Amino acid sequence: MNAADSIQFMGTDPQGIASDITTYSKGSGNAGDVNITAHNILFKNGGRVYASALEDGSGGNIRITAENGIIKLSGVNPHGENSNGFNSCISSESEQTGKAGDITIKSNALFIDNGAYISNNTSDIGESGAINIETDTLEITGKSPDVDQDQFLESQHTFLENLYESKKKEFSGIYSRAESQNFSDNPGGEIHISGGNIFLSKEGTITTSSTGKRDAGNIELTVNSITMDSNSSIASESLAKEEGGAAGEISLNLNNSMTLRNTSHISTDAQSSGGGKINIKVKDTLYLLNSSITTNVKDGSGHGGDINIDIGLSLLNHSQISANAIDGDGGAVFIVAENFIKSTDSRIEATSERGNEGTVKIDAPDIDISKDLAAMPSKFLDASQWMKNSCGQRSSDNISRLIVKGKDAVPTKPDDLHASPAITFQELQLKQPDIADTITKAENFSQKGDFLSAANTLYDAEQKLNLQSTDYLVTMTCLIQTLQSIGFHNKALNLAKKALPIAEKSPSSAEQIMFYNTYGDLLLSLNELPDAINYLKVALKHAKATKNPILMAAIMNNIANVVVVDGDVETGIQIYDNALALLRQSNKNGLKAKIYLNLAFVISMLGTYEEAIVAFHDALSFIQTLSDNHEKAFAYISLSKTGLMIDQFFPDKKSQSKICFALLESAQAIGEQLNDLKILSMASGNAAKLLEKSGQYQKALKKTRYAIFTADLKKYNELAYKWYWQAGRLFKKMGKETQAIHSYKRSISILSTIREELFNGIRLKTDIFEIDVKPVYLGLAEIYLDQADRESNPKLREQKILMARDVMERLKNEELSDYFEDECVASKQKIKSNTLNRTPEGVALLYPIALPDRLTILITLPDTIKHYNVDIRYQELNNIVRSYRKYIQVRSSNQFLGGSQKIYQLLIRPVEKDLIAANIHTLLVAPDGVLRLVPFSSLHDKKKFLIEKYAIVTIPSINMTDTTLSNYNKEETETLVVGLSDAVQDFSALPSINEELRDIKKIMNGKTMYKNSDYTIANVQNEFKTNDYNIVHFATHGVFGGTGKNSFLLTYEGQLDMNKLEDLMSLGKYRSHKVDMLTLSACQTALGNERAALGLAGVAVKAGVRSAVATLWYVDDQATSLAIRELYRQLKKENMTKAKALQNAQKKLLSMHRYWHPIYWAPFLLIGRWI
Repeated sequence: MNAADSIQFMGTDPQGIASDITTYSKGSGNAGDVNITAHNILFKNGGRVYASALEDGSGGNIRITAENGIIKLSGVNPHGENSNGFNSCISSESEQTGKAGDITIKSNALFIDNGAYISNNTSDIGESGAINIETDTLEITGKSPDVDQDQFLESQHTFLENLYESKKKEFSGIYSRAESQNFSDNPGGEIHISGGNIFLSKEGTITTSSTGKRDAGNIELTVNSITMDSNSSIASESLAKEEGGAAGEISLNLNNSMTLRNTSHISTDAQSSGGGKINIKVKDTLYLLNSSITTNVKDGSGHGGDINIDIGLSLLNHSQISANAIDGDGGAVFIVAENFIKSTDSRIEATSERGNEGTVKIDAPDIDISKDLAAMPSKFLDASQWMKNSCGQRSSDNISRLIVKGKDAVPTKPDDLHASPAITFQELQLKQPDIADTITKAENFSQKGDFLSAANTLYDAEQKLNLQSTDYLVTMTCLIQTLQSIGFHNKALNLAKKALPIAEKSPSSAEQIMFYNTYGDLLLSLNELPDAINYLKVALKHAKATKNPILMAAIMNNIANVVVVDGDVETGIQIYDNALALLRQSNKNGLKAKIYLNLAFVISMLGTYEEAIVAFHDALSFIQTLSDNHEKAFAYISLSKTGLMIDQFFPDKKSQSKICFALLESAQAIGEQLNDLKILSMASGNAAKLLEKSGQYQKALKKTRYAIFTADLKKYNELAYKWYWQAGRLFKKMGKETQAIHSYKRSISILSTIREELFNGIRLKTDIFEIDVKPVYLGLAEIYLDQADRESNPKLREQKILMARDVMERLKNEELSDYFEDECVASKQKIKSNTLNRTPEGVALLYPIALPDRLTILITLPDTIKHYNVDIRYQELNNIVRSYRKYIQVRSSNQFLGGSQKIYQLLIRPVEKDLIAANIHTLLVAPDGVLRLVPFSSLHDKKKFLIEKYAIVTIPSINMTDTTLSNYNKEETETLVVGLSDAVQDFSALPSINEELRDIKKIMNGKTMYKNSDYTIANVQNEFKTNDYNIVHFATHGVFGGTGKNSFLLTYEGQLDMNKLEDLMSLGKYRSHKVDMLTLSACQTALGNERAALGLAGVAVKAGVRSAVATLWYVDDQATSLAIRELYRQLKKENMTKAKALQNAQKKLLSMHRYWHPIYWAPFLLIGRWI
C-alpha cells in the first residue's frame, strides 16, 4: 500500500469493528507480507496491522515506512474490545511452530499514545520475530482509556457473551512477549531501536517478557538521548514461577544524555531464573531523580544480572542502582564515570538474601559534596499558609490539587498584527566569536518551525555569556521573540526584566534599540499598552540618532501596532506607510512583508474594498520573494485569513476564496518540505474551512482530519480544538450526528485545558469568547436540541433537553470564569448546587438558548421540563433587545412598550399556559448572551408588566446557584450597612443615601454603619475579620464594565474591585459562615454591553455570597432609596422570600404615578438564591 500523502486506519463499521489489515498463515504456507509507505500514517480508534502464523507456516513481515514523515498509533476502539482486539496496534504473532514475522518501521517521527502499541508475540516453540525501528523521534505515552458498556456495538456484545480471552494492553508501548511453556533455544523477539531521541512518559514502556520456559528477548537502543518520566519503563521480565526462561539483556548506547524522573525505571526481573544484564553507555549525562536502574532475581538460583554503566557525568537524586537476588548470588554493578554525584539517600547495591553478596565498583573521581552541605531540619516550616494556590487553597474545602504550568499564552497567531523580526546579527558588533553561530543555529531551527529547539539553543548560549555584555542582550532579544512564538510569554517577560538593566547600561546602541523594540512588542501582547509605547518611543528616539532606516522601520511597525490596538487606526496606517518609505531602498523583504501584512489586515477591516485589495496584493508580492521557510508559509496563511476578512466585510464584491485556497496550498507545500507540523495543520485546516464554505464537505473533512492528525502529534491544542469543532460542523452537515457529537465533545474537552492561555498573548484582541469559544458549545447544544425535536418518547426527549442544558451550563461557567479572569469562580457555589431537573412548587425556571438560526426556550416546572422553538435568528433578536434597552432608559418616552411587548411574545408567550397551569408565582430566569441586557420584570403582555404576575429572579446558571436552606433566624439577622453620599473621585453625590442608610439600619436592627469618610476598605475589612454578617448593604456607586478588571464599588478613598470584594466576603469562611445577601444599591452597567451585564449577573458567585440585589443601570437617587427600604421592610415579614420581597418593592414603585416608568423599578435584580 503506497500513498504520496497520508494513510489513515481509523473509525469503526456499524458493528464496532475497527479498520485493519490482517495477513495470516493457517497451514504450512507462509503468510503474505504487509508493506505500507506514505508521508504520514495514522492508526487510531483500534486501527491495526496484524500478521499471524497460526500453524507451521511463517507469519508475514510488516514493513511500514514514512521516512520523511510521521507514523502515529493512538488510542483504542471507542466501542470496546472485540475478537479483533481493543488497542490501535502493529502486531506480529506466532501461535504454534511457524516463525513470527518481523516488524520494521522507518520514519522521521513515531508517536504511540493512549494505549496503542507495537508488539511481537510467540505462543509456542515457533521462532520469534524482531522489532526494528529507525526514527529521529520516538514518543510513547499514556494508557488505555476506559470504555463504558453503553458504547458497545454488536461485535463488542458478541465478544462479551462468548467470554473470549482479553488481549487488552493497558499501557502504550513496544512489546515482545514469549509465552511458550515448552523449552526452546529460540529466545523471545528482540527490540532494536536506532535514531534520534526517545521520550517515554505516563507509564509508557519498552518491554520484552517471557511467561514460559524460553528466554525473554533482548532490547538494544542506539540513539542520541532518552528521557523517561512519570513511571515509564524500559524492562525485560521472566515471569514464570518455575523453570522460567531468563530475562533479556538491555543495552543502551547514547550519544548525548539520559534522564529518568518520577519513579521511572530500567529493569530486568526474573522470577525463577537468572536476571538479565543491563549495559548503559552515555557520552554525556545520566540523571536519575526518584528513579531506578535494577536487576532482580526473586525465587530462582541464578544470580542478579550485572549492571555496567559507562558515562560522562552521573547525577543520582533520591534514586537507586541495584543488582539484587533472593536465593542466588547478588549481581555486579560496575560504574565508570568522569564525574559521579549522588544524594545521601541514593543507593547503589548488589545484595542477596540467601546467597553471596554481589560486587559494586565505581571508577570515578572522589567527589563527596556532603561535607560542604549544611544539615537541614527533618521537619520543615509549613509555608503553605503564605501561598495563594488555585481553587483548593481559596475555599474552605479539603481539596488537594497539583497544577503544573506550561504555556501561559497562545502562540503567535496568523490572524493578528505582526511584530517586526529581530534584526539579524550581521548588523551588530558581536564580541564573542561563537555567538553568531549560535544565533544562526537558532534561526535555522525557527525557519523550520522548530521554535522549541531554537529556544533551547538560545537558553544554552545564555548560560555561557557574560551577563554584562551586549552579546547577552542580543541573545535575550532573540530568545524573547522565540518564546512568544510558542506561547511562553511570562517566561519571556521574566527574561526581559532580567536583561533590562543591561540594556539601560548600553545607551543608544543597536543592541539596546533592538531589545527595547522587542520588549515593547512583548508588553503589547500582554496588554500593557502604556509601558509598550514608552519603550518603543525610547527605541525610536535612539534609532533616529543612528540614522539606520531598517532599525527605524522595524520600530515604527511595532509602534503602529500599538497605535492601532489603542484605537487610532488612521494614525497607525500612516506610521506603517512611513516605515515602508524608509525601506524603499532596502532588501529587507521579510520586514516589508510583515508591514504589508499589517496594512492589509487593518485596511480590510476599516478601509474601502479597493484599498484592501491593493494592500492584499502588495503583501503577496513581497511574501513571494521570501525563501521557502516557516516565515513564508506562516505569511501565506496570514494573508489568506486577510483575504477571507475582505470577503466578510465586502460580500457583494469579488470573492478572494480561490486565491486564498492557493495560498494555503502553497503554505502546505512548504510545510511538507520542512516537515513543519504546525504549518501543515494550519494550512490544511484553513483550506478545509474554505471547502466547507463552498459545500464540499467530503473534501473538507479529509483535510480537517489531516489538520487534526498533525495538530495532535505535537499537542498544538490551540489548533486541535478548532479542527475538532470544524469536524463537528462537517459531520452535522453530512447527517452524521454521532460523529459530530464526538467531535464537538473532543473540542470542548481540549478547550477546557487551554482556556486560560487562549485569551493571552494576542496583540489585537477581538471578542475571542464570542467568536472562537461560545459557538463550539452552541453547536453541540443545537445537535441535542435537534434530537429532542425529533424524539417522540417523552423520557428520551427530556434526556436530550437536559443534555443540551448541561452543555450550556458548562458554557456559562466558562464565560463567567473568562469575565472575572478567575478559573475558580464557577466552583464557588457549584458544590451546593441543585440540578433543578424539577423546580419547587410555585417556581419555574426559564432557560432561553439563543442559537444562530432560532431561539429555543426551556421551561422547567415542578412536574416536567419542556422546550419550545421560536423562529427568530440571533441577529434579529440582538437588534430587538439592544433597541429595547436603549428606549427603556429614556424616561420621557413610552417607546419602550413596543420592544417590551415584542420580547414578551418571543420569550414568555410560548410558556404562558404552562406557567398558569402550574400556578407559578416565582420565575427564575437564566439569560444568555444579549438577553442579559433585558430586565425581565419590564416585559409587557399589553395589559400588565411581568413583575405584576411573577416574582423574578436572575440566575447566572443552575449549578452556580445556591439553593440550600437558610441557616439563620430572621430575628437574629446581622446587617452591615456602608455607604457614600459625598461626591468623591469625580463621581456625583448621592444625597438620599444618608436617609437610606439610617432607615435600613433601623429596619434591620443593624449595629454597625460606616458612612463617607469612615467608609474605607480597611474599616470594612476589620469588621469582617471579627464579625459575621448575614446581610451586607453597599449604598455607593458601583460600575460593571466589559471585564472584571473594569468593575468596582466606590469607597471613600479608592475602589473596591471584584477580587477585593471576594476577599472581604470570604473572611467568614474560616468560621463556616457565608453572607446570605449582598445589596449593591447604585450599580450601573455600560449601555448595550452584554458582558457588563454578565458580570453583574455573576457578582453573587464571584463574591461567594448566596444572593445579591443590584441594578442594571443607575436609578434616580430617591427612587432607589424608596425601593431598597421597602425591600428590607418586606424581608422582615414572616415566610417572605427575597424574590417576593423585591417583587413587592418594585410593585410599590410601579403603583406610584411618579415612578410607574420601568426606568425606576425595572433595573433592580435579585441574583442567585431566591428563598
